[in-house]
Amino acid sequence: VIPFYLESATIEKYCQVAIDAETEVRKRQKEEQEKAEISEKVQKQVEICKKLLNPNIEMKEIDDCVSSVVVLAAGHPAIEGLQSEVKRLISIRTINSQLKEEHQAKQKKLLDMYGKAEYIEKNRDAKEAILAYKKVAASTLPDPNSLRTKASRKIASIEEGLVSKQVTLEKSAEAARKRSEFKKAYEIYKEALEINPENEVVRGQMNDIVR
Repeated sequence: VIPFYLESATIEKYCQVAIDAETEVRKRQKEEQEKAEISEKVQKQVEICKKLLNPNIEMKEIDDCVSSVVVLAAGHPAIEGLQSEVKRLISIRTINSQLKEEHQAKQKKLLDMYGKAEYIEKNRDAKEAILAYKKVAASTLPDPNSLRTKASRKIASIEEGLVSKQVTLEKSAEAARKRSEFKKAYEIYKEALEINPENEVVRGQMNDIVR
C-alpha cells in the first residue's frame, strides 16, 4: 500500500509536468503566431516596395522602404530577394552605361578619322586623302552618321578629279610640244605622272622628249 502523501506527491509532480508542457506548447504557438504575423507584415511591405523597382532604382530607396520591417525580421528571404533584384538592376545599368561609353568612344574615333581625311584633302595631297578616306570606308567602327558611305563617295570624287586633271595636263603637255616648248611639256608630263606613276603613255612621251 502506497502512503497517501506519496501518491499525492506523485500526482502533483505529473500535474506540474503537464502544466509545464502545456505552457511550452502555448509559448511556441504564440511565437509561431507572432512569427507568421511578422512574416505577413514583411511580405505586404515588400510588395509595396516592389512597385518602386525600375531601371534607375538605387539601393537607398529600397532600404528606406523596408526599414520599418527590417527591424522586425532582418535577413527575411523576401527582403533579401528584393535587395538582390535591386543589385541586379544596378549591375545591368552599370554594364549598359559602360557599353554606351565604349560605343560612343568608337563613334568618336571614326568621326576623328573622317575629320583627319577631310583635313588632308583640303590642306595636303589628294592621293594621301584617298588613303585616309579608304581607312574610314574599311572601318568596322559604329557608324550612325554613314561616314563610310560618305568616305566612299569622297574617294570616287577625288579619283574622278585626278583623272580629269591628268587628262588636262596631258593635253597641255601635248600643246606645249607642238609649240616646241619641250622643257615645259616635260614638266607638265612629269606632273601628270605624279598622279598616276603607272601611266606608261605619259612616261613614253617624256622619254620621247628626252631623246
